[in-house]
Amino acid sequence: MVELRPRTAKGTVASRANDPTVRKSADDDIADGSTRADTAAQVTKLPTPLQFPIVTVLSLALSSLGYALLGAVTQGDLAAVARSTDDLQDVAILTGWRILVLGIGWFGKLDSYDLAALNILSHGPCLYLLVTFYGVSATSALSALVIDALATSIPFQLLRPVASAHTAPEDAPNQEIVADPAIQVYTASLSAVIYGATLLGALKTFLPRVLVIHFSTIKTLIPAYNATWVTVAPAAVLAGFTARVFVFTPFAATPKKAEDAKLSEFDPAAATLSETAAYNLWGYTAKAKVGILRTVVVAVVTYVDTYLQCTKVVDGVESEGARVYAMVWAAAALFSGLGLGLVGRT
Repeated sequence: MVELRPRTAKGTVASRANDPTVRKSADDDIADGSTRADTAAQVTKLPTPLQFPIVTVLSLALSSLGYALLGAVTQGDLAAVARSTDDLQDVAILTGWRILVLGIGWFGKLDSYDLAALNILSHGPCLYLLVTFYGVSATSALSALVIDALATSIPFQLLRPVASAHTAPEDAPNQEIVADPAIQVYTASLSAVIYGATLLGALKTFLPRVLVIHFSTIKTLIPAYNATWVTVAPAAVLAGFTARVFVFTPFAATPKKAEDAKLSEFDPAAATLSETAAYNLWGYTAKAKVGILRTVVVAVVTYVDTYLQCTKVVDGVESEGARVYAMVWAAAALFSGLGLGLVGRT
């Protein structure tokens, strides 16, 4: 279970981050990059085996309630472009995927900020599609995005402490980077430019053809042909900001660890075959591992979520079209993670 430690006074967390025993405990943790409270059990008295089931039930309940209210308020704006929900297999697949994402977050020791950012990055592509090409109002789409983010982040907020890198960057390791406003703006802007360039490039080349062939109920293709930096900016800025929260902040806040020194001492001549293979495959610093793992997570979750939303929720979308559209956003996530990694590598 997550190894977290509450912040009792300013500077306490930063001092604990220098303790080798604390560092060791999170070496292979995608949530590393900030000191947390000792355990989730210290935040809640609930038995550990019950915590994730409660998170799951609460998240699904909040999502159902939120979408029911949204449908009533918007008079079925989103439902007008949705497939029939009579297929129990599709419902089971979507529910199972949602639980799997919650499991990635819970057992990967992510916090509420991480889950909110991950959901925005993974749910945003389908909602962008609906607003841009299906005539769904931006208000309805943004409301759905908020519901998705809150439905996953609130249960985590209740049962798991938030990383100091998110709530108190001045107390986090490498605070000179994490807490610097200029660096925050720069990294968010860089990520936004990468997302915008990837999306705009797809819209100007192959994506219109994919949309017209594989998205049979699409309302218009004019936004694709008229796409500019200005038209993709809202989606790109939102994606850039949330990518910074999910990838760069934990990556930059990861301190050096005792295991990092062993990398420079590695001798391939004296190492065994298995040791050499392990070094070649995963011989990175703890900081680099956090960045790599989080980039892979956001790219994979974005791809799968976008594909499932397009094929199981949006009416008239063929599997091939959903794969190509999802790949555009997954590629943007990978490029963004690479760019943020280059910025924060020192």
